[in-house]
Amino acid sequence: MSHSNYQNLINKLDQFIRKYYVNQLIRGAIYFFSIALAAFLLVVVLEYFGQFNSQVRTVLFYSFTVLTVLVFAKYIFIPVLKILSIGKKISHEQAAKIIGTHFKEIQDKLENILQLKNGLAYGSPNLLEASINQKIFELKPITFSLAINFRENTKYFKFLAVPLSLVLFLFLFSPSIITDSTNRLVAHQKDFIPQAPFSFNIVNEKLSVFQNEDYLLKIKLTGKEFPTQLSVIANGQAFLMKKTENNLFSYNFKNVQKNIAFTLKGNEIESMKYEIKALPKPIISDFRLSLDFPKYLNKKSKTLENTGDFSAPEGTRITWLFQTNATEQLSFATADSVYDLVKISENEYRYTQTIRKSFAYQLIAKNQFVSNGDTIRYQAEVIKDKFPQIELDVKTDSAAFNVLYFSGYVKDDYGFSRLVFYSQVSRANGEKEQPMQTNIPINLSLPESDFYYTLNLSDFQLKSEDELEYYFEVWDNDGVNGSKPARTHKVTIKAPSAKELAEKEKESNQAIKEDLKENIELAKEIRADLENLKLKMLNKKTIGFQEKQLLEELLKKQKQIQNSIEKSKQQNEQKNKFQQEYSKQDEALLEKQKLLEELFDKVMTDEMKEMLAELEKMMDDLKKDDLEKTIEKMELSNEELEKELDRNLELFKQLELEKQVAEAIEKLEEIKEKQKDLKEKSLDKKSDDLANKKEQDKLNEEFKELEEKLEDIKKKNEELEEPNEMKDTDSLEEEIKKDMKESSEALEKKQSKKAAEEQESAEEKMEEMAEQLSDLQMQMESDANVENLEDLRFLLENLIHLSFEQERVMLELKQSDRNDPQYVALAQVQKKLKDDAKIIEDSLFALSKRVIQLESIVNKEITSINYNMDKAIENLGNRETPQANQRQQLSMTSINNLALLLDEAIQNMQAQMQMKGSGKGSCKKPGQGKPSPGSMKKMQEALNKQMEEMKKAMENGEKPGGKKGKKPGETGSGGQGGMSKELAQMAAKQAAIRKALKEMQEQLEGEGSGGGGQLEKLGDLMEQNEIDIVNRQITNQTILRQQEILTRLLESEKAEKEREKEEKRESKEFTEQFIRNQTNFLEYNRQKNKEVELLRTLPPSFNQFYKQKVSEYFKTLKQ
Repeated sequence: MSHSNYQNLINKLDQFIRKYYVNQLIRGAIYFFSIALAAFLLVVVLEYFGQFNSQVRTVLFYSFTVLTVLVFAKYIFIPVLKILSIGKKISHEQAAKIIGTHFKEIQDKLENILQLKNGLAYGSPNLLEASINQKIFELKPITFSLAINFRENTKYFKFLAVPLSLVLFLFLFSPSIITDSTNRLVAHQKDFIPQAPFSFNIVNEKLSVFQNEDYLLKIKLTGKEFPTQLSVIANGQAFLMKKTENNLFSYNFKNVQKNIAFTLKGNEIESMKYEIKALPKPIISDFRLSLDFPKYLNKKSKTLENTGDFSAPEGTRITWLFQTNATEQLSFATADSVYDLVKISENEYRYTQTIRKSFAYQLIAKNQFVSNGDTIRYQAEVIKDKFPQIELDVKTDSAAFNVLYFSGYVKDDYGFSRLVFYSQVSRANGEKEQPMQTNIPINLSLPESDFYYTLNLSDFQLKSEDELEYYFEVWDNDGVNGSKPARTHKVTIKAPSAKELAEKEKESNQAIKEDLKENIELAKEIRADLENLKLKMLNKKTIGFQEKQLLEELLKKQKQIQNSIEKSKQQNEQKNKFQQEYSKQDEALLEKQKLLEELFDKVMTDEMKEMLAELEKMMDDLKKDDLEKTIEKMELSNEELEKELDRNLELFKQLELEKQVAEAIEKLEEIKEKQKDLKEKSLDKKSDDLANKKEQDKLNEEFKELEEKLEDIKKKNEELEEPNEMKDTDSLEEEIKKDMKESSEALEKKQSKKAAEEQESAEEKMEEMAEQLSDLQMQMESDANVENLEDLRFLLENLIHLSFEQERVMLELKQSDRNDPQYVALAQVQKKLKDDAKIIEDSLFALSKRVIQLESIVNKEITSINYNMDKAIENLGNRETPQANQRQQLSMTSINNLALLLDEAIQNMQAQMQMKGSGKGSCKKPGQGKPSPGSMKKMQEALNKQMEEMKKAMENGEKPGGKKGKKPGETGSGGQGGMSKELAQMAAKQAAIRKALKEMQEQLEGEGSGGGGQLEKLGDLMEQNEIDIVNRQITNQTILRQQEILTRLLESEKAEKEREKEEKRESKEFTEQFIRNQTNFLEYNRQKNKEVELLRTLPPSFNQFYKQKVSEYFKTLKQ
């Protein structure tokens, strides 16, 4: 009990002690804040008005801090420790004294209890304990904690109120005293400038800039007064700032590399220190692009340094390699995607892409300071592999209409893989042949190239209404997307139909005939002009202006004829080739066409052309004598030309008629066969009558066209000078038309049987009509040939007789004196011979219009005979015997030459007629079959024997007589005339053998058998013998030459037998002549030279752009 009471007393003392320290804490807090605020206020006011430097401010700062800490420790920290029972506290005795001072009545009692408790160990415990309990009991109603009154601390607030009021006052009315001083005290180590009438304000949000960039510092002044100038001090140097407004200044720091510390100064007032921080900026310091081109371009890889914009061919593999500084991430951005590049080392990045299309891209560098840095934009241009281009030009050769010459030009950006010519034939029956393709060689590596190609239409064997379709196609060498083609337009060549062929031939024939007629009229004009010129010069000694002018006009007309003849010749050749290409031609007609072409070629002789050329050269210095001689030559040439033109016109008409008759027969046979087939269809019960009617109507139209052609044949026959006898087929034609029409009507009524009867009737009448036309054709060929052959023989006999008479007059004139009365008689005989020659001339000229085999030189020889006979008569009149003999000799030479020509023509016609007879009516080419060396050897042996007898007779002075015939002007001479006749016959035989030998030579050369050269030498020996025979000079040398001819013929016969034994080993040689267009060939060489020049001029180091420019330049030169 006593212990419990004592313990309660102790607890009450402890409560008092705790409240005691709490009271001290409250009072200490008031003291602390009062002292701290007073000290703070003191320091702030002192600093504000004192504007101390950093050292003083440091002392003030730390003094205030120490004071505050000490006061805090004394008044706050220590009471708190006591409350927490940390450290030494007041004892219970001390507490009792404090309580006793408050409660006077218990002051001693509380102390006695504590003392008694401490004295129990020394005195009577019971007595002491009772005394304690009694005293405790007395103290129990008293609460010790009431001795401390917290409200008593309110009286200390007066110490806090004063500094707190001052602080609040300053905050309200002059906060800068507190805030500025506080800031300066806190930053006591910094130097602060004394308050100026203005203040520096940095407008920039951040005092930082990326390295290598400019920083524009902007300053704004605030206050009452502003300085006129403001400087920025950095790195110990002052830089004047730019004044933009009254209180705004700026300065640009160029290319900031590192941090810059600076101050501002104006009116001797300097600001605090500032610093511009230089932030590391992510940059791309260096980069390169590696371009790996597609293999098909054959280009070496290329590297670009620090170039982001580029152009490259499609399919190029691009590798970007970047060198960076202060870069943590590098991105490659396109329009639709962003790629973070691979970092291959500390500052190196790489990116690879195969480009297929153009694109823009950006490079974005980042680091910790730049999250979305500046972007660098570039453009990548992809050069697409373009489609190739092809241009084509086609030309034809006037000498070969069926040959097309193509010249073309192909172009591409990188080269080609192939150039092909495609062709396909579509037959008239609708069948299409397999397409053909031909690779054309070009330089595949060049970006452009010329090409040339020749197309021979004959290789396709186009027939009537067949079609040929062709085009060129070029492929480039695109290795990325695959080769791309470009082609020319498809061209279709359609072979003309039979009707178109006929119309074209008709137009061409009409044009040629018109040209020939115009040339004949022009030749007559020239003849009249020559006569007029001769008359004008009779009484003039020199050539005047009018004569020269007239001569120039004559030359122009002669040139006009020459050009027109050349045009007609080419037109005729083209027409014949065109017809031969697309239609089947009769061999006999082809031979005649060939002969006619030769005649066209010989109308203007080389002598005539040379004479005109010499006359043109002599025009500036032409004398009267020269002009008279020239006029004589021109008269002869013009007379010959006029005859040849007239002859060619008539032969052309005759050949045209023969061809049309042959075509009419062929067409009639074709219609007849169709009618026969249609008859069989009509008898077939399963056939369609309506379809048969359409076919019959078509045949009716074809027969109508045939009627028109037959009518045209009749008109052309009447146009001939000597028309052929033609049977009237009009009634037969009407009957055929009637039968065909009734057949069509019967088919329309579905009376097939009746239609077949009418068709059969029409077929029979067509057969009859075809026989009549065939008879006409045979008549035109065989009967005319027999008649012409008889005329030739008669003319040959007359020529031989004329030659004998001319020889007789020439020999008698040599033995006559110019004063002999017989001299006049010889002149009269010469005139009679001239008249006889005129009769022969007219007959021969008329015959030459019918016999195409006669050479054109015939008219030349006739002209020469007339000219020389005229001159001989003129010389005889002037008693100029030597000149007359010379002209007579020339006349006789021309007569003999003409006789040889006629004899050769007779033999050719006989051979042709024999071949036709052996061919049972079939018309074969004259001269077909190779002459036998054995038969020629026999003929030559007989001729040798005859020549030896002639040589002996001439040595013995014998005069063989000649057989007389019906010859104009024959006076009944013998002797020398008989010998001349024998000589003429021998010369004709030798000429015939030589001609046969020449044919055999041509065939051997055509077959490639060899031996042609030996036969040519043999022909030369025969020609020399002919000259000896004509000139009556049969000597021992002539006989020896004949023996050599026989020997060589024997060798040829043996060689022929050897060739026959080796017939199985005979080879065939390509005989078609390749026609080359010389103009195009030269153009081809010119273009090739340009290409060589291009290759030499174009350096391989040029890039694609400049290569293209050089190519375009050379292309312009080529045009």
